[in-house]
Amino acid sequence: MDVGFFLNCGASEAIELHGLKYEPDSSFISTGNTTDAKSNSGQLQPILSKVRFFPDKSARKSCYTLPVTKGIKYLVRTTYYYGEFDGGKQPPIFDQIIDGTTWSVVNTTEDYAKGMASYYELVMAAQNRVLAICVARNRQTSGDSSPFISGLEVIALGDTLYKSVDFGKFMLSTVARNTFGWNANDSSEDGIIRDLAKMDGGKFTLGSELDQLWTGSNLNLPLGFVHKVFKNASSNDDQFHRFWVPFEDTSPIVKCQANITPSDFWNMPPIKALKSGTTASRGKSIQIQWPKAPLPGSNYHVSLYFQDNRSPSPFSWRVFSISVNGQTFYTNVNVTTKGVNVYATQWPISAGQAQITLAPAEGAPVGPLINAAEMFQIVPLGGRTNARDVMAMEDMRKSFKNPPSDWTGDPCLPKENSWTGVSCSQTNDLARVASVNLTGKGISGSLSPSIGNLSAIAHL
Repeated sequence: MDVGFFLNCGASEAIELHGLKYEPDSSFISTGNTTDAKSNSGQLQPILSKVRFFPDKSARKSCYTLPVTKGIKYLVRTTYYYGEFDGGKQPPIFDQIIDGTTWSVVNTTEDYAKGMASYYELVMAAQNRVLAICVARNRQTSGDSSPFISGLEVIALGDTLYKSVDFGKFMLSTVARNTFGWNANDSSEDGIIRDLAKMDGGKFTLGSELDQLWTGSNLNLPLGFVHKVFKNASSNDDQFHRFWVPFEDTSPIVKCQANITPSDFWNMPPIKALKSGTTASRGKSIQIQWPKAPLPGSNYHVSLYFQDNRSPSPFSWRVFSISVNGQTFYTNVNVTTKGVNVYATQWPISAGQAQITLAPAEGAPVGPLINAAEMFQIVPLGGRTNARDVMAMEDMRKSFKNPPSDWTGDPCLPKENSWTGVSCSQTNDLARVASVNLTGKGISGSLSPSIGNLSAIAHL
């Protein structure tokens, strides 16, 4: 199985970061300009020091296209650091798109004002052999600003990860991925997976809690921190390079000594994600506001991870029930030293703060605990364009000497980001090319014979 791609956008040379090699992005995109980002207080980390930006105001989208394996699940992570690349003071606001689906609005204004980079993360399954990751102007993009990007990661995931999700209909937009039982004064490797750190002039200092921003109809996640792992700043703890962020609260902490095997869990959390946890004394409940930021009303994929630190005996069984905002999530979880994962594929949460309650069973000799958790917003796919139409339009693009710069990605979708001169019809989730009009665009070249495969076209 392919591993994926790690791209340093706008760079001309590869760099090493957290034990990974980030390649220049020029092999996967043919549009945009490159320049330097700057910091007012020091040297930037290499992944943030360059940007690729897209000044063409006529382009409906600008896309990276990467070869992938159809049906394989991927984690897609985009990183943004404005660095006043355009000589301005305010980061531009724009959309990001996966294939034919608008993923979210990119708004890094709040993070950048704090001197912090932003990343967005999505779990999806490749619907074709090529994956398009795009940025595009929207109504919030000011006239003189341009969409940009600093880094792009596309990481292949295992078959067992997030197995309960129908990725033929949905994507998962990361809201939170946390470890519990973090002690800010414990710097040992038995502590947390990733120190929460913010970028301050290229110097890394302990940062504030996770920031989240709700914009429009999508959960927009400028997670305002740069990550480092333990003392070695390595990402080897999670074989899929997921970011596990420490969640700090005032609950008692317990260290878990038993050995576990990540493959025993569907989502394969790294071992160190379960080495500490938040707990309560006998007969007491745990109540955690998680995530800390308010949520929009939506459906969420919620996955909770537990591992007991006590050897099995009649005096140590740990059984409790879980509720989310007062609604029963799971009853009588029996946590053992081998660990257990409970989840909900589509759990409705009303707008506002989410509260997780772990209530011990009557007579349980020890209190509940929690080690790690993940939450994703469910994002419906925006549809797809007929495969024969896509191939015919790709052939047409290749036959032109100077096709429009936005002729990459899905020709029809999203509707407001279709290729220049291309109009489409859509029935249910399937789009068809209905017309192509390039009059006045200065296009030269020939028409590919595969244009005959555009069986729904009415005007050319």
